Amino acid sequence: PYCEFIKWRRDFVPPKSGTLVGRSLEFARRHVERMPAQNPFPRFKARFERDIDALVCKSLCFHDYSFANLRQFGACYELAATWLRWLAGHGIASVEEPATALQAIAEGAKAFQFQLARAVARGRTLDTAPLDTMATQWDMAMEPLRKRLA
Repeated sequence: PYCEFIKWRRDFVPPKSGTLVGRSLEFARRHVERMPAQNPFPRFKARFERDIDALVCKSLCFHDYSFANLRQFGACYELAATWLRWLAGHGIASVEEPATALQAIAEGAKAFQFQLARAVARGRTLDTAPLDTMATQWDMAMEPLRKRLA
């Protein structure tokens, strides 16, 4: 199990809705500036293809590898999709399509993680085509976000 603890300041007053949206967009602009210039999925796929044999032979721990990669980026993209849908619900336009693409990455990562578990358990290789699909979805999300939030 994994959990985080958050210390809540007693004097903290949450910002009002409009202020919260504005602050959220400020943070988003900073994050957009830090986004990779190139899609990270082709690099991940190349690395994954080098690592798959070690996973199948069990010289790499499946659980550590899967959690540190597929589970983490899947969770992060799902959180980003949720945030974009929250923005859309507060009247911010042009974020629905990127939200859909990011949600698709999250769901793809989850499915790929299960496929990897089966491949490792059976000692078989794995089709990495889902990583190409995630790369396409990344482009579908990031280009509109760069334009909208830059």
